[in-house]
Amino acid sequence: MSTAVGMLLLLTLGALAIGNSGTAVMDAFYRGLWMLLPFTMQMALILVLSSTLGAAPVFKRAVARLSRLPRTHGQVFALACLVVACLGYLFWGLALALGPLVSIYFAREAERKGIEAKEIEPGIRNSRAVRTSTPACNTRPAPAAWSRPGSSARASSSG
Repeated sequence: MSTAVGMLLLLTLGALAIGNSGTAVMDAFYRGLWMLLPFTMQMALILVLSSTLGAAPVFKRAVARLSRLPRTHGQVFALACLVVACLGYLFWGLALALGPLVSIYFAREAERKGIEAKEIEPGIRNSRAVRTSTPACNTRPAPAAWSRPGSSARASSSG
């Protein structure tokens, strides 16, 4: 039995236990289901149509052009956030659909230009860095999954 079916049965038993009749419980379920259906369909249409619009070549070209503008890591971050915020101001569904596209294009262009991320904590420059120390609250060594294959030379030289 799935979790949803189990929860539905638990809710039905609870409604019956507090004194509601079986027909009243079924009627409430039926009315609630059909009352939410128009809203559910609207949300599904918003997301599907926004994704379709976001996949249009016009939007992809515009995002690609905007991603070529920044020259520093701060500008990459600020412009990407500004683009997604403007899309969200126009229409939230478009920002939801185009947000990942903006992130991918801006990150790819920054990598192509050689723009590196600002140092977040000593020894960690960006997501490709190897974590060489563990937090003070954790005495176990860092998992092997934190390092990339062939990166042991960098880890031992930076420590």
